[in-house]
Amino acid sequence: MHTDGTFVDEATEWLLMMKFAEENAVGGESRFLHIDDWQERGTFLDDLLSAQPFLYKAPGSKNVNACVERPVFFQSQFGLAISFIDQFAQPRNRGEARYLHALSTSMETSPATREVPLPVGDLVVLNNYFWLHGRAALEKNSASPRTDAPARELWKMNMTNPAAASGEKSLRAFIRSLLAKKWGYLTPTL
Repeated sequence: MHTDGTFVDEATEWLLMMKFAEENAVGGESRFLHIDDWQERGTFLDDLLSAQPFLYKAPGSKNVNACVERPVFFQSQFGLAISFIDQFAQPRNRGEARYLHALSTSMETSPATREVPLPVGDLVVLNNYFWLHGRAALEKNSASPRTDAPARELWKMNMTNPAAASGEKSLRAFIRSLLAKKWGYLTPTL
């Protein structure tokens, strides 16, 4: 479970995810956890390390060279917020490593973490400050065109105030505009 934008210098308030295609995929459900539903949150929030900045650095494949320091928990305009991704954390000592490992394990195994199928064409919009997300494992499938995993095309966009950035008056208008302009796709349910 993680939030997006942890390893970049800009705020990532909103996350949009949409699956455009899927072929021969078994598993891979989207996983979501709201920090208010996470039963063990207090254990990690009360730890002295919760407000200490941790170092994050993305691999070269992300095209981000900066090292970013940020605490796991912080206060935002929306209230208590979280910023975390275990893959890119660079613990400075064993205490930090143990804290981050226990935090990740707690979120992954929390009964409040929900697995939700994301059908082709569906769109998920999350506030990145208090919703963590991830993906269940994909099963290997010999009918898949790829050897490592079934073919999936999942589009993700991280944004800070997407409607204002685009000149649209609302997030709903922004999403409709984005889908219509970029892909010629428009759903009447938005």
